Amino acid sequence: MDDLKKAAELLGVSEHAEMEEIENRYYLIVRRHRKSPDDVPEFEAISQAYKQLKDYHLNKMMENNEVYQAEMKKSPTRRKVEHFFSAYKLHIFGTAVIVAFAGMMLSTFLNNAAEVPEDAAVMLFGAYYANIEADDEEQSLEQRMTALVPEWQRIKVQLVFAPHDQMDTFDIGMLQKAMVMLATERPDLYVMDPQQFEIVGNQGAFLPLDDYEDRLREMFGEERLVYHQYTADTQPHLYGVDLTDHPVFEGVMMDQNSKIFTIRSGVQDTSNALRIYEALAQ
Repeated sequence: MDDLKKAAELLGVSEHAEMEEIENRYYLIVRRHRKSPDDVPEFEAISQAYKQLKDYHLNKMMENNEVYQAEMKKSPTRRKVEHFFSAYKLHIFGTAVIVAFAGMMLSTFLNNAAEVPEDAAVMLFGAYYANIEADDEEQSLEQRMTALVPEWQRIKVQLVFAPHDQMDTFDIGMLQKAMVMLATERPDLYVMDPQQFEIVGNQGAFLPLDDYEDRLREMFGEERLVYHQYTADTQPHLYGVDLTDHPVFEGVMMDQNSKIFTIRSGVQDTSNALRIYEALAQ
């Protein structure tokens, strides 16, 4: 465990960090190293620390996974035959997507049991960079947002990095993982950068806010309301509120990308999302 603690310290995360936080932190370090290698002199050691932590979480998932344990009880011959057909399917549907899904399930499996029940959820989805010099940046953002609504115990905040440019297989893998998270998670609110607001919105992912237009205008003013006409729309609709410069992000986010708050299409009850809007407007 001492080695894992040292690996976590080297990567700049808590020894209890989730796999998602570890991956996001390592990705930011990779990007920083690409821009200026001299800024990350211990890059090779950090990469080894990342691999060590990733292997640890993967092994832990396997040890606690009933499907994996059942698989290990099968005869070697049966496993080889089933593996052949499994590999064939993976080739057809895309290995990278399956691996991304497994990584997401690992993070959820290991941490859901210990989490405080959420009152609402917010997903930041886009080319967002957290401050890598700060400790536990995603958690501090979660704490800040939760503090805005005193009657709630927790607003779950997920930071899902979706790169704009796919420079290599690492970028492609991060984008594929982001797409899986987008398809499987059910937050009340999305926070999107302009590029993802355009791409994801064209998939029908956002709820038109026309019914709340007067209310949101009174809260934030006309200049912050974001209207758009997607492919399926016959006219522009109100889809979001631009809160890029909101104090909740100060000292946490190091990027300058716009942060457009929009309600997820399919939300059964919009009251949670509207309560967060109200809190942000105060």
